Amino acid sequence: DQFDYRPKSLNLTQAYFLNSNISLCRKYADSAIFELTLKIKESPEDDRYYAALGYAYAYKGENKKAIENALKAVKLKPLKLDAWQGCWKEIDLTKIYILSGEYDPAMDKIEYLLTIPCDLSVPLLKIDPAYDKLRGLPRFQRILETEYKTKY
Repeated sequence: DQFDYRPKSLNLTQAYFLNSNISLCRKYADSAIFELTLKIKESPEDDRYYAALGYAYAYKGENKKAIENALKAVKLKPLKLDAWQGCWKEIDLTKIYILSGEYDPAMDKIEYLLTIPCDLSVPLLKIDPAYDKLRGLPRFQRILETEYKTKY
């Protein structure tokens, strides 16, 4: 995949996380972390591996490592270098912030991403379960009610 890399172990981690099966979630997160660490050793400049590793750590509950890896992915593929893929790395960072319980930085990112050409939109925010943890927050409700103008 051009934008992301998701090994089977990470997909299983997410599935068990969503089903609240914490023991299997952590087991598969460990497998994903091991696999992704090897991938990073082979290709240390591949942003996709760092983003995936960020998700694995977030699902495992190791929030600091999760955010560090997501930030590394953003650094390797910044918006100014690649507007389309950079946007995806920013979305990954946003979702990892949410998984890590860092809601204010996540909403800061959301507000910014809604003002640039990106694959994030208010209609998507309303239905994507990745944003469910934000739904009850007044700031997120204001975001959903705001009409954003894209700056080109």
